[in-house]
Amino acid sequence: MGLVWSEHGVRSFRLPRQEEDVATLAPRMGPIREQDPVGWVEDLIRRVHLYTDGGQPCFSDVRLDWTAASAGDRRIYECLRAVEHGQTITYGEVARRAKAAGGALGVGQIMARNPWPLIVPCHRVVGANGKLVGFSAPGGIITKMRLLQLEGAKPPQDGQQASFAF
Repeated sequence: MGLVWSEHGVRSFRLPRQEEDVATLAPRMGPIREQDPVGWVEDLIRRVHLYTDGGQPCFSDVRLDWTAASAGDRRIYECLRAVEHGQTITYGEVARRAKAAGGALGVGQIMARNPWPLIVPCHRVVGANGKLVGFSAPGGIITKMRLLQLEGAKPPQDGQQASFAF
């Protein structure tokens, strides 16, 4: 996992990807200086470990660095932060709650850019029919399914997955 923070909060949180290290993060994140985590970052790391061990830590109070997020993106991300551990919500419902002009499709596009997976739990968003669709983090839909299983969320009713390739 990777974590980048500033004085404003977490700038980026990355799920595990074997080939990714500080050198590959730097072009996307700007200048990065490796350092030991400060107190609130250590607390976040403890929460992530608790989560991966099957615990139910709350991430809704984690400070985020919003400087790269538009107002519309922030509304959607804030809406997602309110979705509790083990719960799911549809793209359409997120759009309705966040008053997103682009509807469900716009929500999906914004979530694909989510710099804070787990902290902003985009894995909890499902298609209108309850199917697991759209997840841009490493591992794609399989990772989304595993995170939801870890949380004890109910899988889609018929167990089918939707996919699209081109």
